[in-house]
Order: sequence, then structure tokens, then C-alpha cells
Amino acid sequence: MILKNRYWALRHGISIANERGLIVSSPEEGVPGFGLSPAGRAELGQALRPERIRASGLEIKNAICYSSDFRRAIETARIFCELNGLQEPLTDFRLRERYFGKFDGQSHELYEIVWQRDREHPDRPHRTVESTAAVADRLHAFIQECEQKHEKADVVAVSHGDPLQILQAVLTGLAPDRHRTLPPLANGELRLLLA
Repeated sequence: MILKNRYWALRHGISIANERGLIVSSPEEGVPGFGLSPAGRAELGQALRPERIRASGLEIKNAICYSSDFRRAIETARIFCELNGLQEPLTDFRLRERYFGKFDGQSHELYEIVWQRDREHPDRPHRTVESTAAVADRLHAFIQECEQKHEKADVVAVSHGDPLQILQAVLTGLAPDRHRTLPPLANGELRLLLA
């Protein structure tokens, strides 16, 4: 895929949901609640310092930050922008968490069931879980819009584990259901998606 911009993934910092071991994927819960934990804020304060961002190769002077509208993501994006002298992040609902349906509000250990189903039956997603193809479609639309709006920008997408790995899969030519073959993003990790 030939792109006019460079795309970076920034997974949100440790959230209250992470600390409680909960899946929070519905907008009704994730947009207003379950923001960053104090430990998450502290960790991001170190991980997103300007000298670390420069060392990553991201060009701050060319950077534009977009964020999921979930509270944990937008709080992460604001910390990133404040520390690095960027304008307020732009929110985009297409960067939202993958919806995990009947697993929402339950233990994060249930992610494994969904990921196994992604591998074994990519064409038959769970009844209530958003398919990797659906996530890929909304993220592809986000990239297309960025490609129309920006040129030679470093676009930082602040989002969640599954959407960011699905985005990386799509940009590198992998099928979306193969996203778990990529190294998982840690909380607060910044990663260039396509070198």
C-alpha cells in the first residue's frame, strides 16, 4: 500500500478497566467512563516525553493526533499532545474499541475465546462480537480520509489493542483476522505501523 503519510499507533495507557481485568467495549460505558488509572497517567508521563518521541522517529512538527472517543484513549491523546506541544487531538469514532458483544463487562480472559474464533472461523464471527472485517472497514475509511486531508504527515492514531493491530494487519497486507499474529501493543506503546 502506497501512502502519502506515515501512520503511528498509540495504544491508550493503563485504564481502570485494565486494572480491574474487565472488557469495556461499548460506547455507553467506554466514552464517559473507565478512563486512565493513576498508574496509567504516570506511565504515560514517562513513555510519551518529547525525547522518547524524537527517538522513535516520529516527526512532531508534522504530527497530527487522532483519537478514539473512548475516555481512556482521549485522555492518552491529550497527554501525548500536551507533552509534545501539539494541538488538541481530533476525535474519530472509527478508532473506537472493537465491540466484544456478550463479553462486554466481563473478564478480559475472555478475549482469548474471540481471538481463537477469529483464527478458526474468520468468515463466521461471533453473533454479538464485531468482526475483524468490520473493524478493518472502518479503519480503512479512516486511513482513506486522512490520505485525502493530509500529505507527508505523521498521523498518530490513539486507539485500543485490537483495532490498532487490525489496522497494522491491513496496512501490511495481512488479512484482518490474522491481527493476533502481530506483536501485541503494550499500554502506552507508540509504534510505526508501516515502515
